[in-house]
Amino acid sequence: MNAVGDRNSAAQHQAVRLVSVLLSTIVVLAAVGWATSNIREIAPQSRAVVLRLGALDRVQESGLLWALPAPFEKVLLLPNAAAVLERRINGLLRSPPAQSGEADASMESDTLAGSGYLLTADASVVQLDIRVFYRVTDPFTYVLQEEHVLPALDRLVTRSAVVICASRDLDSVLVARPGWSPPTAISPSVASVCAPTW
Repeated sequence: MNAVGDRNSAAQHQAVRLVSVLLSTIVVLAAVGWATSNIREIAPQSRAVVLRLGALDRVQESGLLWALPAPFEKVLLLPNAAAVLERRINGLLRSPPAQSGEADASMESDTLAGSGYLLTADASVVQLDIRVFYRVTDPFTYVLQEEHVLPALDRLVTRSAVVICASRDLDSVLVARPGWSPPTAISPSVASVCAPTW
């Protein structure tokens, strides 16, 4: 009976040792995977901003990025300085209820009827579809204000379009003539809309 107990004890010891080695291997592999989780390649059309413990640390251009694991450093990908981004300004388009209500004109209110149209200086009506092209030149500032940049761009372009349309007659809004300058000067804030950079 003692020999059977020694064999069972040896088998249990071997099983415990095998499970211990297996669990240790899994923990070591998980630790290595976690430690190398922020080592990545940054594509040529991108760059990365690295935040260390929530503070701006560095900008990494395209290439191999070595960063600490997730709780210590966070990596945000941005387009590089040469990339031109496009933004469609939806605030100047007709709203979906106005578009669906075009078939049933008797149900429209004044707000829906005027949705998406701008008045010109000669009391004509125009509808604009504007797309703005911009570049991110200062990644730190862009990361700090990222959630505010696009709404601010929408408001700036919408306001500029209203000001420009209200100061010109329909002919000068619709027709582009070579060598012709507008009758009113464009303010610097409106001129900066053409190529804003952050």
